[in-house]
Amino acid sequence: MQLAYDTLLKLNSVSKMEMNFFLQCVRYQDEHRRVIGVYYKEFMQILGMKSKQTFYNVLRSLSEKNLLSYTQNVKGDFDIYLENRTFSQQKTPDYIDLNKVLFQSKEFLCYLQIMKHCLC
Repeated sequence: MQLAYDTLLKLNSVSKMEMNFFLQCVRYQDEHRRVIGVYYKEFMQILGMKSKQTFYNVLRSLSEKNLLSYTQNVKGDFDIYLENRTFSQQKTPDYIDLNKVLFQSKEFLCYLQIMKHCLC
């Protein structure tokens, strides 16, 4: 699970839910930066979303910010392609390894939100 440094800089303008959604996609991405078969109810449960409209709003917003693109296969099932150049695709490797326990903790996600408000 790798997050390119360039992509990290783009995440400065996203909401907490968008950040959590994107990081969840990074966790599930394959070697081609794809997340195949994303079912909206599963992501809603994982991320604590209250309505499916929130899922659709976050997906559309991240797409508009050029952080991901997606296609809908059947109702509620999506294939997501991340705009996240990973280590193997960079000329000069510059990435953050998100497999560390620190980055998967709730405390870290809360810290990101606090820092986002301090830097604005």
